[in-house]
Amino acid sequence: MRDLNIFVAKIYIKFWFLAPVASKAAWNDLKLLQQLQLFPDRDISEATSRKLAGELWYLSDELILFTAFDSDVDVTTKRAILKASMKEGSESLKHAEI
Repeated sequence: MRDLNIFVAKIYIKFWFLAPVASKAAWNDLKLLQQLQLFPDRDISEATSRKLAGELWYLSDELILFTAFDSDVDVTTKRAILKASMKEGSESLKHAEI
């Protein structure tokens, strides 16, 4: 029970309160997964990682673009995301024209 309380206090609460903010959702989920991998209690880490991975169904190419409006994401990362989305968009257009 102690380890679970530590997990909730150190990791989960922050992401729980940021969850309703659409522009932060994708980035927060990535950061949460990274922190879960570093959590010292492997049982809690693995169980919560599996559960979160099953809840990422909502992420799509379009929703990832909301990250461009997240003030916590650095400009270099935003540029990389936008560049990748533009490349994927042009690939989609090529396939649609065929």
